[in-house]
Amino acid sequence: MWYVIWTETGKEDDAAKELAEHLSPEIYRGCWVPKRVERQKRHGALVNVEKALFPGYFFLDCDDPLPVITIMHRLERFRLLLKSGDCYQPISREDEQLIRRLTDRNGKLNVSLIRVNEGQLRVVDGPLKNLEQYITKLNLHKRKVLVEMELFDQKHSFWAAVEII
Repeated sequence: MWYVIWTETGKEDDAAKELAEHLSPEIYRGCWVPKRVERQKRHGALVNVEKALFPGYFFLDCDDPLPVITIMHRLERFRLLLKSGDCYQPISREDEQLIRRLTDRNGKLNVSLIRVNEGQLRVVDGPLKNLEQYITKLNLHKRKVLVEMELFDQKHSFWAAVEII
């Protein structure tokens, strides 16, 4: 089951790495920060830059979060396993499937190919294919779209890189 861990924004990779170093393989199956590709111009050329898909959060795959919580309390960096009331709850199956659909095996949201015709946006290929209903803004100049969707019982939005064909 996937659990969401809150940490300092911008320190997601460090926090996930530090926690993974203190966990034994019997406790967890994986600890990762989902990433998104962002296209940026540097020295006149477009380059891909990776950023956290959900700033301030990373994911942990385990069956029982209690041993993880015990270890987290011993570490210096402040982290919190998200919970509902007094109960630590994994993310829903639907949220997990959506994140798996959006990201590749490495946990990365890659560039989608889009076509804009007479003001209508259509995703031709990539992770956003058939998810046009979640795209709320289009920035053609910066080659990105704003995606808004319900995840973890909250509205989340993130920018996703696109290539226009």
